[in-house]
Amino acid sequence: MRLLLYGGTFDPPHNGHLNNLRAAAARVRPDRVVVMPAGLSPFKQSTAAPGSARVEMCACFRALEAEGAVPALCVSGWEVEQAALGRRNYTVLTLEMLARTYPEAELYMAMGSDMLLSFDSWHRWQEILRLEPECRRRAGASRQGKADGPHRGPHPVCTGRGSAHGQQQPACPPCSRGSV
Repeated sequence: MRLLLYGGTFDPPHNGHLNNLRAAAARVRPDRVVVMPAGLSPFKQSTAAPGSARVEMCACFRALEAEGAVPALCVSGWEVEQAALGRRNYTVLTLEMLARTYPEAELYMAMGSDMLLSFDSWHRWQEILRLEPECRRRAGASRQGKADGPHRGPHPVCTGRGSAHGQQQPACPPCSRGSV
């Protein structure tokens, strides 16, 4: 089973996020998609909307399931719940939780290019390479002037080109809620 994780602050989720996930799903062809808003990103000081509201807003990703762009999709509040308990939010911890929850799954991640550029500064990024096969295939390769970076060129699952960031994008409409 292929499981695609799409995480982010999603404050708010917008059409750029929908397009990134649509493209990543077309490339990976997952059996299940988990959309997971960050409780509090280590890269941001705060969010405009509280975590519970961002989980609710992420229900808009279900539109991709309805159009057939992704298979079974759920929105998980796990990282938001971890933050509410005072725990740190790191992608590696989320991947470890998913690996325990779905031991038969091959894990994939989708991210925007803004996050890919700082990937080698993430908490335990080498462990992410071990847990996530598309990252692992690119391990050790250089990228844009960083000789020891984890990727050469764009990550095959990194479908965003940063176009959604820094530009006003319309928020996607809310719909029914789901969770992992």
